[in-house]
Amino acid sequence: MSLEMRIKVLKEYQANEEANCHAENYVLLADYFGDWDMQELARKNMRFRDKHGYNCHKLNKFTHHQINPLYYSELMDPIKAAQN
Repeated sequence: MSLEMRIKVLKEYQANEEANCHAENYVLLADYFGDWDMQELARKNMRFRDKHGYNCHKLNKFTHHQINPLYYSELMDPIKAAQN
């Protein structure tokens, strides 16, 4: 992925964070960096929220720990390296 594309994804990620759209960020990161299983996990989390109107704490926490730490650093590391 090009640096320009990473910056575009980062801006979308940051806008989602500002709006507290964390589930959308799990899908965003999984779509760009994850495999099918991670994409499906992120979508399952969002489908639950959309269907029930609230997050399943256990599913949301699991989704966060599976996706966010790994894929956020995959997004950010090249951006940080380019800034140095």
